[in-house]
Amino acid sequence: MVAPMRYYSLKAIDFKGRVPFVSIFAVAMLVSVILIDPPRVLLLIAVLYALSGPVISASRKYRHSKKA
Repeated sequence: MVAPMRYYSLKAIDFKGRVPFVSIFAVAMLVSVILIDPPRVLLLIAVLYALSGPVISASRKYRHSKKA
C-alpha cells in the first residue's frame, strides 16, 4: 500500500527473543476482548490504525517545525 503518511509497521516486533510477561498478558487480554464482540472490536482496531497515520504525520510535522 502506498500512502504519503507513515504508519507503524508491525514487522519490527521480534517474536524470536524473550517476551516479557506483560506483553503476553496484553495479547491474551486483547484476544479475550476480541472474542467478546469481534465485529465491533476489530472495527475499532482498524479505525485506530487508520487514524494513527495522520496523527503520526501531524506530530512529526509539529516537532519538525518546532526545531526550525
